[in-house]
Amino acid sequence: MWGRAVEQTVCSEGPAESLPFGCQGRLAPDTDDWPADLPGCLHLESSESYCDGWVDEAAARPSCHYAAASSGETAAEDARTAEEGVLFAGQASAPSAALFPRWPAGSQQRNTPPSQLNNTCFHSIATRDHLRTHLKSSRVFRLALTRGRTTAISKNGCEMQRGGFIQPCARVAFGGEADLLALGVRSGGSGGSDQRPPSSRQTVINVGVTPSPSWPKTRSQSFDEQSIAPDFRPGRSYSQSRPKKTVGTNRKMSLADQDWPAERDLAEDAQWKRIQQNTFTRWTNEHLKTVGLSIGNLETELADGLLLIRLVEVLSHKKLPKHTKRPSFRSQKLENVSVALKFLEQEEGIRIINIDSSDIVDQRLKLIMGLIWMLILHYSISMPVWDDEDREVVKETPKQRLMGWIRQKLPSDVPVTNFTSDWNDGIALGALVDAVAPGLNPDWRDWKPKDAEKNTSEAMELAREYLDVPQLLEPHELIDPNVDELSVMTYLSQYPNARLKNDAPLRKRGEPKPSKVTGKAYGPGLKGAVVGASTDFTVEPSDKKKADLVVSVLRPTGGKEAADVYFDEQSGTFGVRYTPQVDGVYKIAVVLAGKPMDGSPFAVPVSVPPVDVSKVHAAGPGLENGVVVAKPTSFDIFTVGAGKSKPDVVIVDKDGKQDTIKPVVKMIDEDVYRVEYVPVTSGLHSVNVFYDRKHITNSPFGVRVVPASFPARVRAWGRGLASRGVRVGDIADFKVSTEGAGDGKVTVFVSGPHGENVPVKQTTDATGAQRFSYAPTKPGDYVVQVKFDGEDVAKSPYQVAVGKPTDLRIRAFGPGLEGGMSNLPANFTVETNGEIGALGFSIEGPSKAKIHCTDNKDGSAEIEYLPTAAGEYEVHVLCGDEDIKDSPFMVEMDEFRDGLRPSLVKCHGQGLQRRGAVKCDKPAEFTVEARGAGPPEIKPKIWVLDKELQPVNVQVLDNGDQTYTCSYLPHAPVKHNVIVSYGGIAVPGSPFRVQVEEAVDPSKVRVHGPGVEPGVRSLQPTHFVIDAKNAGPGEVEVALSDALTGGAVDLDVLDNHDGSFTIKYTAPRPGSYQLRVVFAGHDLLPIQINVQPHLDVGGIRVEGLDN
Repeated sequence: MWGRAVEQTVCSEGPAESLPFGCQGRLAPDTDDWPADLPGCLHLESSESYCDGWVDEAAARPSCHYAAASSGETAAEDARTAEEGVLFAGQASAPSAALFPRWPAGSQQRNTPPSQLNNTCFHSIATRDHLRTHLKSSRVFRLALTRGRTTAISKNGCEMQRGGFIQPCARVAFGGEADLLALGVRSGGSGGSDQRPPSSRQTVINVGVTPSPSWPKTRSQSFDEQSIAPDFRPGRSYSQSRPKKTVGTNRKMSLADQDWPAERDLAEDAQWKRIQQNTFTRWTNEHLKTVGLSIGNLETELADGLLLIRLVEVLSHKKLPKHTKRPSFRSQKLENVSVALKFLEQEEGIRIINIDSSDIVDQRLKLIMGLIWMLILHYSISMPVWDDEDREVVKETPKQRLMGWIRQKLPSDVPVTNFTSDWNDGIALGALVDAVAPGLNPDWRDWKPKDAEKNTSEAMELAREYLDVPQLLEPHELIDPNVDELSVMTYLSQYPNARLKNDAPLRKRGEPKPSKVTGKAYGPGLKGAVVGASTDFTVEPSDKKKADLVVSVLRPTGGKEAADVYFDEQSGTFGVRYTPQVDGVYKIAVVLAGKPMDGSPFAVPVSVPPVDVSKVHAAGPGLENGVVVAKPTSFDIFTVGAGKSKPDVVIVDKDGKQDTIKPVVKMIDEDVYRVEYVPVTSGLHSVNVFYDRKHITNSPFGVRVVPASFPARVRAWGRGLASRGVRVGDIADFKVSTEGAGDGKVTVFVSGPHGENVPVKQTTDATGAQRFSYAPTKPGDYVVQVKFDGEDVAKSPYQVAVGKPTDLRIRAFGPGLEGGMSNLPANFTVETNGEIGALGFSIEGPSKAKIHCTDNKDGSAEIEYLPTAAGEYEVHVLCGDEDIKDSPFMVEMDEFRDGLRPSLVKCHGQGLQRRGAVKCDKPAEFTVEARGAGPPEIKPKIWVLDKELQPVNVQVLDNGDQTYTCSYLPHAPVKHNVIVSYGGIAVPGSPFRVQVEEAVDPSKVRVHGPGVEPGVRSLQPTHFVIDAKNAGPGEVEVALSDALTGGAVDLDVLDNHDGSFTIKYTAPRPGSYQLRVVFAGHDLLPIQINVQPHLDVGGIRVEGLDN
């Protein structure tokens, strides 16, 4: 920002009782004449010292400071500053749009009432007089820190309304030589005559503010944090949220039994942090090297999830689920990390708290370190079985378990109570090495605490060489008073499973150590080196003869550097050359003739070469105004002569978010890097370019991104755009998706056969896609034109041949006409309904789809086709050459989803039986079991169609265990189709063809007539009727038997063809008879028939018996 006085302000309303975390000072008026009920203005002194990146000195005084001009500036320079544009206390004088993107050019805010200025924060360029004048009678609070001279304003110039409270809003996000970072700092490009460098280095509090309900709503009256980019630095995690009343608190991650270190220790240069990161990196590399992999930076190299997945596979000895092998998009990286985290929680039982996939992808180092620590606790301390362990460890924490094992191994006169200071002198470690392998280090009792590094180095080297204990800590790190216990626990956790090598030189205390090969190694490569610069050293055998020489150059973070070894016959010496790639202390092991040389391994410090950031510059279209939304752009970074380092780029969008754009930085030539990025929103962006964690020349760059539209990316598809199949009277619909096409409006025009306009209706579906439909009223050729932002989309205009209405009765239905997945069969059913003609099928789409047809021999057919690619398919069902009703069917196939197995779905129950089980107006139930077929969030789709393909209501009850109880109520005695799909794929047996029958009611069967009434006589023919007209469908069975003898009576059954039957019979003798009637398998109540003799003996008179 050019000008002679630069200021950024921060304020919020609230109790004046807390300072930013890390600051020292207070907020309170402390002068005799300062009103007791008025707050003071916070005064920050300029300071050359910093504490962990925060302001080191603050004091409360009744005065306001602002960033004034450097010493020696004149009033004329101040006046020139005012001419360039002044914005303060609600007043602006024609600031440029590039300089103040949130203020329209030429806006005038003069004479703004003080009531509208309360609690307003401003981004200000002001001279001393302006500030003094306009601070009166307002509650505007300015807070700035200048590394040059500051000018105080008296308390009389800072009169504030009574009852106001002031407090800093958030942390000071800067340190060292950091520049001001603000959106709109420059207009982009290579600069111009008006771009003068600032006159003094500014260190500015640059944070968001907490709005008050009383803040002005007018955009030109307030300046919020969305126009201020935070002070980004590589390797940090930033938050763009508005600060809360309590500042300085970070999210706390819960670990298994260890709290993370206090936030005050999290400075970039905290010693314990560097030691811990190195230790965790080496531990990770010890496991990754078993599969030929390594990691250099835990913060960045786990972001795509691939190395994390491989690490978890190595640790668990299990194969993780399918994941993206080459993740390019953020969503793919998040999914990969989620695969690993989900596996650790569900399969390995590791409870992960407050860490999700976005933390790893967004490279939040603190949480990444927390995740690695969880893995160390589980796989290196909690889970392994230790041979010598005889303690009860079931109820112990991992820390207690490890400490218990160590105490069990160590002699009683070596007290160890912690994992930090007790290990600083190396004696306890030497004792542990000898305890694990008695005789390997018997002289540890003679060691002196003052020889801490020598003791530690010797113990670690013995453990590494003869016990195979990886050197996860460097000697100088273990003896560091600031070493953290997590690092020490990680290193010591390797000892319980240590195994002594057969060639280990065991001896008694006082015996001489095994002699090493005579000779010497010397040269600059053993004294120190610089990253990226080749160095060498010489190995000189004492006999000047060639022998087997093995040189191992070990990185501080694990892994090896390549070393070139050659022998000079003339001098009898070896030459060794290597090129270190990382900074830190390298270990160079020199083994001659199978034995280590004296002094091996050599500790060689490797430093980063000095970097001159002023020699780095950047240029390219990606740094100029006019970059287009969604269109890739790039720029180049040139680092010739700047020294060894890597560039880093952070792009802040117009809303102040730094994670919406992920720039890709790649080396295209020596000392030349190409940065590619794709902006996703329009507006002013801040492109921050760092080299060696410092801003390069002219960084940050202000880049204005303009909206873009890409009609070629618009997708339009649907039956209403099909070249054939649409008929008069149809509703021809289609949808339009503008995802990824930028800003623009969709317009649709439909013209009829004679060029007439056809009305078009527009709606929006649940997915946000726009749907359009039209109704053709006459046959002929129609033209559908789809435009986006005034331009035709791909394939537009569409030619649609509309046919006459059809009387074909053929219908098609099923999940294969609605959707599905690639590489899974799609099924549907065709019902001919008595139509005569040859069926045909045509499928058009992104892949060929083999079609298989099965004739059901009942006037229907099952069709199956196999799409091999995702996308939209057009399925034509033809009778002869004519499309049936609703053809073509527009089907969208998704990508195949791992873990989806529709073939495992089972369906069973009375409601699916083909015949005899389902009755009209009676609920029919069945069950769908989807256990093991896919994830619980996928639900089966179930629908029932009658003969006319009209839907029948289905009630589905989710039982909560991936089983579903289904019920439907048919109303017609016709064939029904029950269709069940899972993930858009038909399940085995679907569609289920169910013949619904009329309901049977035996109680409505009537038996009547003279043959079942009183007065039946033997040897006389009679009859009765069985009436089942209203009882429903069913067979009638009838039997008449003699109750005395059990003999059957012959019956003559006549079908009246109206649901009734006439039964004729003749009883052979008088007596009791039983009539049995069965209807549809149901027994009716038996009927008793009393048969009288065929003669009436009561009318017979007998005479002549008197004689």
